Amino acid sequence: MLKIGYRSLFFGIHPSKTMTLRGLELFAGIGGFAAASRGLVDVVQAIDVSELSRQAYQSNHQSSFSIRNIESLTAADLAIFDAEFWWLSPPCQPFTRRGRQRDLDDPRCAAFINVLDVIAKLQPSYLALENVPPFAESRAAMRLREVLQRCGYFWSEQVVCPTELGIANRRRRFYLFAGKFAEQFTSDAQKFSKISGDHPRSIADIVIRKNSCDPSLIIPERWQSEYEYAIDVLDATDPYAIGACFTSAYGRSPVRSGSYLRDANGIRFFSPEEIVRLLGFGDDFKFPTQLTRGQCWSLAGNSISVDVVRAILRQHLSPFCMPS
Repeated sequence: MLKIGYRSLFFGIHPSKTMTLRGLELFAGIGGFAAASRGLVDVVQAIDVSELSRQAYQSNHQSSFSIRNIESLTAADLAIFDAEFWWLSPPCQPFTRRGRQRDLDDPRCAAFINVLDVIAKLQPSYLALENVPPFAESRAAMRLREVLQRCGYFWSEQVVCPTELGIANRRRRFYLFAGKFAEQFTSDAQKFSKISGDHPRSIADIVIRKNSCDPSLIIPERWQSEYEYAIDVLDATDPYAIGACFTSAYGRSPVRSGSYLRDANGIRFFSPEEIVRLLGFGDDFKFPTQLTRGQCWSLAGNSISVDVVRAILRQHLSPFCMPS
């Protein structure tokens, strides 16, 4: 369900049909926002605390990447980038139903709290956030809304799954888009457009055939016997198969961390490359060769649905910010 909040209109950077916004990608990971925002937002700086994320990010994106503790960033640190659009994808562990749900009391929320303080000081023209659905009812979300209201933003909230766009992957997430301009929050701006035909729609579309014969991808025999009825196994040729949500625990936790694929060689893991293709990164995304498969799985599981983020950006920034 879509929720829209309306606040008083403040001054800011209004988009034209020919401009590309300057973007700041916080909690950047492997660059899901950079991939989703091409043509709409030019990411001038990505920031994350992870060295592994930096390696994967800089192997695939041109944006500058800084390893920084986001908890310690100041308004002066971020003002130098002169970014009109801020993207936030803070850690979801404080809000997941499988976790302890400590919310603002979780130390991993400290960076998000700090970013809210900086937003209140700098007030970028736009900001957007992605997190797990329980975030919507959290104290952290309440604090975010308080900042938006106090600073005069309009905003919309929605929970979206990639399956709504024809993508064969369940990954329900909460999305919030905030801006200073009322016309970007009209009913017409809230309509999703279907994913175009050049995006993957089925599991078969994203399977990398060369991996079908890779014996290292076959799941352990113990998993097949102990978790036979608990693991989610998809048929590689089933056009209606829908994958479960892949998490950072994929490869380590047999259940509730993602789906597995049955092909001619048995039941196997999805490769990290197949997972990021399912997330919408495209065929050209490559993990650095020095990273282990487990590290790549973790990075992929912590990322975002590129297709959904792109659709949400188009909701609000098109036709205001489409290149001519």
